[in-house]
Amino acid sequence: FLGLTASPWRMSREEWLGRWYDAKVESLQPPEAIKAGWLAPCRTFSLKGLLDLSTIGTQEDGDYSDAAMGKQAMRPEGLQAVVDNWLRISPGQPTICFCSTIAQAKAQSECFTANGITSDHQHGGTPKGLRNDHDTGLSDGTIQVICSVNTQRKGYDRPCIASIIVTFATKSKSAFFQAVWRGCRPFPGKECFYLLDFGGNLDDGKGGGHGDPMSYHDYDISEPRAKKRSDEPANMIKDCPSCGVELSIFAQACECGYEF
Repeated sequence: FLGLTASPWRMSREEWLGRWYDAKVESLQPPEAIKAGWLAPCRTFSLKGLLDLSTIGTQEDGDYSDAAMGKQAMRPEGLQAVVDNWLRISPGQPTICFCSTIAQAKAQSECFTANGITSDHQHGGTPKGLRNDHDTGLSDGTIQVICSVNTQRKGYDRPCIASIIVTFATKSKSAFFQAVWRGCRPFPGKECFYLLDFGGNLDDGKGGGHGDPMSYHDYDISEPRAKKRSDEPANMIKDCPSCGVELSIFAQACECGYEF
């Protein structure tokens, strides 16, 4: 069996890909794909003040509560902050603004419109015809911003998209990267795309976060573990990129034949 994915990370310890696949083969890392012309580079902006994650609980899947995030993001000053930062960083760029709830997506779209920016919103129940109209509008410039909830995040291909706004926080690296990657398609005249992260997903300020989606990443598919199995301190351990076994940071070669 051959599996293909750009996002091998899983939140659940029951879904790690090593349960189903014996080995991995890595293609180009994002920086290499950018140099080769396959992807557009990203300018990232970590923006604070929209969400207070210390007051937001979790839902059944273990991720942050969509309802709580949507409620916080719908504060008038929060809605306006999203618009103001978009006008400052990526004005006029075809944009997807990812939201947590339908009510938030609608309110955020209305805020964009109130500021003279053509916008609409969509969700899982939006008719296909209207979604197609949104796509056409983003391509021909008649719509500047689509505020989306549960749509356009996976497998959506509209190369003109040049700005991504993320107004949610997530513990899932895959969910965050999948949303951001909607902007990485090359397109004539697009030198880069912009990422406006209001959820602390790039950097939560506490040494956490998922990092830059267009940087280098570890595509390890081995079993996730809460702590290292070895008795050595974590900073004295490295994993073999070929077989995944733990080794001392001083090891020059692995038993599998890989040489560092």
